[in-house]
Amino acid sequence: MPVIHFRCADGAVRSGEGRVGTTAMEVARQNHVPGIIGDCGGHVSCGTCVVTVGPDWAGKVPPMRDDERELLELLGHDPATARLSCQIRLRDTFDGLVVTVADD
Repeated sequence: MPVIHFRCADGAVRSGEGRVGTTAMEVARQNHVPGIIGDCGGHVSCGTCVVTVGPDWAGKVPPMRDDERELLELLGHDPATARLSCQIRLRDTFDGLVVTVADD
């Protein structure tokens, strides 16, 4: 199972593993990562699971859909680097993925 590392606002790193096909948000919630709430359950409507994907991983996660881009822009996040963790579905190749939890 791929392991994801979440850099939190306080500088701590929390890690968790998830089955292929689950989302980064689900892994964060299962591991009590602060700052990842996921109020809408992954339906691209709340923005409570925003993360930043580092440049090493940005080209490896799937491109975002228009609804994700629109919500990020509405919330004031830069869609060039920000993602909704509910929209990042795990793949075997995501083992070691590092994301930074938005601090707002």
